[in-house]
Amino acid sequence: MASPKHPGKVFVDVDTIKDQLEEYVIFDVRYNLQIPNFIEKVYPEGHIPGAAPVNVDTDLSGPIANGARHPLPDGATFTQWCTAQGIDGGRPVLCYDADCGAMGGCRMWWMLDDLGVEAYVLNGGMQAYVAAGLSVEAGAAAQRAPGAGWPFRDHFTRHVTINDLPANAIMTDARAAARYDSDIRPLASTDPQPGHIEGAVSLPFVVHLEAKDGVQVLKSEAELRANLETRLQAALGSGAADLSRCIFSCGSGVSACINIAVARHVGLGHPMLYCGSWSEYATVHAVPIQRALMARTGLYIKMLSPCACTNEKADLQKHTVLVDDEPIVQAPSEDLAKALTHLHVGEKVMVCLKNGERPVVEVLAKA
Repeated sequence: MASPKHPGKVFVDVDTIKDQLEEYVIFDVRYNLQIPNFIEKVYPEGHIPGAAPVNVDTDLSGPIANGARHPLPDGATFTQWCTAQGIDGGRPVLCYDADCGAMGGCRMWWMLDDLGVEAYVLNGGMQAYVAAGLSVEAGAAAQRAPGAGWPFRDHFTRHVTINDLPANAIMTDARAAARYDSDIRPLASTDPQPGHIEGAVSLPFVVHLEAKDGVQVLKSEAELRANLETRLQAALGSGAADLSRCIFSCGSGVSACINIAVARHVGLGHPMLYCGSWSEYATVHAVPIQRALMARTGLYIKMLSPCACTNEKADLQKHTVLVDDEPIVQAPSEDLAKALTHLHVGEKVMVCLKNGERPVVEVLAKA
């Protein structure tokens, strides 16, 4: 094997690779939680020349199990796919998504890196590439010649399953702070429950990013290192920070990978991945999570419809509110009124009240 092209680094800038694209095996891993098969829509419209499209849901994930939305695929199956895509160690791999790798690019990097493949992530992703005025290729993907062989591992190593999570695990959560802090209802349709894994440290991946000329890019290495050290200092204790004994998570094992990539990039060790993350954990442990939240807040809201948090908040003066299919005609109880402050137009929920009642509430726009 040749020496690494960028020793010790994960992220590379557009200026570094713009004249060397042919020296990489390039993959377009753009992904959007709200738009199924997003890559099939954006790839034909324009991509980095020579890049092959990657579907996070199918190419980088196994079948959904235990609520885990993006479990790791079987290692042998993934390595066969990699070989068919031309990965054989002859050239390093370059992954990119829409931004800095949080939505796909770093997930593919993590999988390849864990198997021993030299791989990198484009800082700023497709946005940075386009902003640099570089040529874009449109149309369907060209057929690639398969790799000459697979000289790497065929199984993933630096990850843990839900049954292997140690009681003393130092864990992080890459989701938005509001989703992490939620304690009455989920704030995203992708979260089966509000809240977070007990003891996990909030480490939203966005803390690593900043806008430069309208493009989301990584902050300086000093800032990245400080972000990680500051947030994990209490858990790690004194001494030089080494995050290798930490376990990083998120919603479903995608955005956690940018936090792992940042730690590696700035020399803070090699954290483990809990790929099932909150989507699996909150499904498997749904009842104890719900009962703990109920005991703490006196209120728990179970979603019966997709989350509509971007819609207008419920207002009895402006909207029709149904309770067990009947419109509210008088002032609701104090507990039900509290529940309404957490609802939005278009949502239907079951409200678990501390008196044991479980009314079904729906908020509709008035005709």
